[in-house]
Amino acid sequence: MKPLMYLAGAAALILGGPASAALIINNYALGFAAGTAFVLPTPATAPGEYRDTFSFTTTEAMTFSGSLVTQRQTSPNGAIVSDLDFGNSVLPDGVHLDDIYFSVATGGLDTLEVQNLPSTLIMPGLHILTINYTVQAASAASAAIYAGTVNLAAAGGSTVPVPEPAGWALLAIGFGGIGLLMRRQQKPATARVSFC
Repeated sequence: MKPLMYLAGAAALILGGPASAALIINNYALGFAAGTAFVLPTPATAPGEYRDTFSFTTTEAMTFSGSLVTQRQTSPNGAIVSDLDFGNSVLPDGVHLDDIYFSVATGGLDTLEVQNLPSTLIMPGLHILTINYTVQAASAASAAIYAGTVNLAAAGGSTVPVPEPAGWALLAIGFGGIGLLMRRQQKPATARVSFC
């Protein structure tokens, strides 16, 4: 009987169950042009670590911006039904999303988590937006979800002109002239006062 228990234990160790801490990676392609927005849908029905990557290509320098939002939902008795927490989300250009937390005004224990990406200039080429998040609680009946919008806009804007040498020369002459006027010695003025 004892050897059979050892054999069963060894088989359980070797075969094991699926790793619950495995990273689940979802890859998406964003096909949008300048001036359009795209919503990022991702439902998670089980707790775990997730990484969503959204790839897009730009043919010119563009301004990228966006935001993500998720809601932690609780039951009437206060138990957490679904909870998704954002991790370190980043563009390959080294731009990180900023975490901003605030409570929902509807009362209860529900809260919103928002990540904003300030307007960022990106160069032409392939870009991948990586969104890392952890799902603490979720089920098929109450999936943990996030939504968001990313925007691309043509990077217009004005360029700052470089001053030419003639402009610098006029500036120097102007300051020199003002300096001469301020330095000029004036004769002391005398005032004559008469009392009758």
